[in-house]
Amino acid sequence: MYVAYSRDTVSKDVGTTRQLFVDDDVIAVVKNVTRRLHSPRKHPGNPLIVRDKPWEGATYFRTSSFNVIRDPAEDLFKCWYEDFYGYFGIKDKGVTMGERNFYAQSKDGLNWEKPALGKQIIDGRDTNAIFPYVPDEAVCCASVILDERDPAPSRRYKMIYFFRVMGRRVGKETPRADAGGLCMSFSPNGIDWRPYEGNPLSKIWLGEGHTCALLVDGTSVHCFGRNDFAQIGGGTTTTAMTPVRVPAPW
Repeated sequence: MYVAYSRDTVSKDVGTTRQLFVDDDVIAVVKNVTRRLHSPRKHPGNPLIVRDKPWEGATYFRTSSFNVIRDPAEDLFKCWYEDFYGYFGIKDKGVTMGERNFYAQSKDGLNWEKPALGKQIIDGRDTNAIFPYVPDEAVCCASVILDERDPAPSRRYKMIYFFRVMGRRVGKETPRADAGGLCMSFSPNGIDWRPYEGNPLSKIWLGEGHTCALLVDGTSVHCFGRNDFAQIGGGTTTTAMTPVRVPAPW
């Protein structure tokens, strides 16, 4: 099916896929019809995923810390969520908050289970952690997509995330090629992840508390905002309220 706004112009090819009629963008004619938007109702069983495992610290469900996708091939809803431990770490004493990424799945989207994945043992218990990273390494603010168009089965799932190593100047002074910066991983099932060989995609990045910008002429990068882990790349951990030039290379 095609959407056209004149006889000689085809504006959109919507094919046979279902469309959300939240506006009139793909509707050719509206006559004697009233659009009425209804308020969503919270499920009475909320919250559906809670902290109920001894290895979970502070389960963190907010815009940048969890993803839910339905996998039609497996007929499963899948959820990846971030969890913090040592949440009240004391920075000046060298005790910092740590992060882990956990996985849950559901047949109906209402009843969730947290399968043991054999990737990280915490206090002698097998857990639902998807990465076997040591305590001073962390994946945060992960975004997951299911890419059915990729011809490689091993790359059906893609994750882009911020990888950091605690206590180091992440993104500028870490000796490892995969330590620090914006990174990507691939997975056939959303559980077994393989880091992209070209990580990091970028050693500077935008986050929830800081922003980086490349000048139009491409000559320099300037960042400002939160800088707890030296994420703006200036070589310090001082928060910058005004843009700070980031030393090359970036």
